[in-house]
Amino acid sequence: MDLYGKFEYSEVADVICRPDHPIILVGSNPMVNNVIRIRTFRIPDESLRLTTSEGKFLPEQLSRIVTNETELRPQASLATGIYLLSGNRDTPNQITVKVLVLLKSCVELDWFVFTDCN
Repeated sequence: MDLYGKFEYSEVADVICRPDHPIILVGSNPMVNNVIRIRTFRIPDESLRLTTSEGKFLPEQLSRIVTNETELRPQASLATGIYLLSGNRDTPNQITVKVLVLLKSCVELDWFVFTDCN
């Protein structure tokens, strides 16, 4: 979705998901009120790390809401841009998803599934 509320669907060529692989769901994306809501499966909270697109680590606070659902709050306000959220770092099951941050108020979007489906 762009800043004017327009969106375009692309054709899905192929999707293969393996139930034994880690998953990160980001909702809402773009981030709302400096809080990133995530759901994780097969990813321990202590392995989560938020970085800039250049790889700079951004300290955050995690708050478990319910099983598999967490609120991630960066310790500093984030500028508009794309950030990377990684889990299971330094393992064969590492997964990284993009988190979009917009300063302009946006409509809250539903849960989006971002998963590493190799």
